[in-house]
Amino acid sequence: MLLWMAVLAGWTLALALQSRHLPQPLATLTLATQAALACGVLLFILLTSNPFARLPLPAAEGADLNPLLQDIGLILHPPLLYMGYVGLSVPFSFALAALLLGRFDSTWAAHLRPWVNTAWAFLTLGIALGSAWAYYELGWGGWWFWDPVENASLMPWLLATALLHSLAVSAKRNLFHRWTLLLATMAFSLSLLGTFLVRSGILTSVHAFASDPDRGLFILLFLSLVTGGSLTLYALRTNHLKTTPDQNPPDKGGLGGLKSSRSSWIMKGSESSANPPPEGFTPLSRETGLLLNNLLLVLMCAVVLLGTLYPLFIELLNLGSVSVGPPYFNLFAALLFIPMAILLAPTTRLNWRRNSPRRLLALTALPLFLATTAALALSLTLANGLSLWLILGGGTAVWIGAHTLADLKTKLTQSPNWRTALHRLTPSYWGMQLAHLGVAVCLVGILFSAALSETRDLRLTPGDSHSLAGYQFHLHEYRQRPGPNYQATEAEIHVSQAGRQIATLRPQKRRYVAGDQIMTEAGIHGTLSRDLYATMGEPLDENAWAVRLQVKPFIRCIWLGTLLMAAGALLSLTDRRRRRHHPTYPPKTLLN
Repeated sequence: MLLWMAVLAGWTLALALQSRHLPQPLATLTLATQAALACGVLLFILLTSNPFARLPLPAAEGADLNPLLQDIGLILHPPLLYMGYVGLSVPFSFALAALLLGRFDSTWAAHLRPWVNTAWAFLTLGIALGSAWAYYELGWGGWWFWDPVENASLMPWLLATALLHSLAVSAKRNLFHRWTLLLATMAFSLSLLGTFLVRSGILTSVHAFASDPDRGLFILLFLSLVTGGSLTLYALRTNHLKTTPDQNPPDKGGLGGLKSSRSSWIMKGSESSANPPPEGFTPLSRETGLLLNNLLLVLMCAVVLLGTLYPLFIELLNLGSVSVGPPYFNLFAALLFIPMAILLAPTTRLNWRRNSPRRLLALTALPLFLATTAALALSLTLANGLSLWLILGGGTAVWIGAHTLADLKTKLTQSPNWRTALHRLTPSYWGMQLAHLGVAVCLVGILFSAALSETRDLRLTPGDSHSLAGYQFHLHEYRQRPGPNYQATEAEIHVSQAGRQIATLRPQKRRYVAGDQIMTEAGIHGTLSRDLYATMGEPLDENAWAVRLQVKPFIRCIWLGTLLMAAGALLSLTDRRRRRHHPTYPPKTLLN
């Protein structure tokens, strides 16, 4: 929670330093909301989780850090994840300020986009790093378990992704304002929900830290106040929202400026009719594609939320015990993610407002042919292990890649000199395409590793050899390996293919001295196309161990794809056009 508070203070400081780009009333109320959130977190720390409280009986010697956490991944994972979690407080504060002021237009949406981009990039990196840590540190060979706390980080990520796309429409076309503010409110509310799940002790998880009900009750009250209060404000103020930019925004300082310019900044429902609404759009338009994208992301978030909280409610009502596991999440996630990915590619190539059916057909003909060809090739190649999701996913990945390359080709051929055309492409454009390519790469990693992975559990003694997925695994020996704070039994496994040795795996079974905990350390050799994975189970007799061997195709594409997505978001922040379109208002103070 100290980290939570430190990150919140950092985001608030960054917002204060950039407040000169914001109108005075907006900056004042946004910073005030950030301060109110900080007060809530500080009260929680002081009243229920005082980190400076002394132990009644000081420990003579420490119990050592949990062995699972003695890894570089867990040094980087929490700060990155919290940078994303807590970073969503800025759009939340921005949304509440906009509702209080009664205005939100395209200029204000442009101000908000960099903050959402940055928070989303950090959250993406945090989730990806936690997934990679689980893969190589826990020793089970998986990268996502649909653990309740894993879901707690996924849900705000889904809404933040929807918010990114909704803001694009708000900034470019002056539409979707109310929807954008609702997404900003709910994304941060789900971040608080994640904090509640971790700190309340109501669930059993490798991520859960607390078992004190007082802590859970405090966070539940804080969550109810923040979420309930913001939604009540949204219900009361959304119909009075002014969405037309002022030509000459007021620049009076402080709260007095807000009061004296109330008629200019806060528009009642009767006054908003003087400003004609922005022109609408047709079903064949970029706006429609982004709206459908938003709906699918929100629906996916609702499915994950239901599967996460349903068992808790059943237990709370004393109706028994129920478990919602990976089959539920995998089915509904695939049913929603594949259509979203299919919509993603052509949407970016459509014009705003309207397109003709002929144009849509021209844009999609070649990518559709390539995607269909790829799907047929996969179905023929994998005739023995045919998977509908694998066929659809492979075709969808090619569909996204083909649209990306086709769009780039169109941009470069619009000018007689391709170098000039290339120079005109903005960081925002490259960031968007990079992030969408990341989706395709991640999709390949998820589906191919899930459908084509091969696993075998064996009893191995030195000298044994076994074949798996075209690779020969030969156990050379077991040996003892002392560590800095553990004793380990290590297996040395040589892996060969077509008679040529390509890797040596060294999985370990470790016993940590402090706490006498037994942990598994996987032996991994990876390339972009496949991972060779070995873990040790239990000793079976004097010279034999249970060993699990796995071959996992394309699993590293999962993390490569997420890195591309985060890099795309960060790259778009360097777009100088966005900084030019943010006017710098005269210097001001918080008080007149």
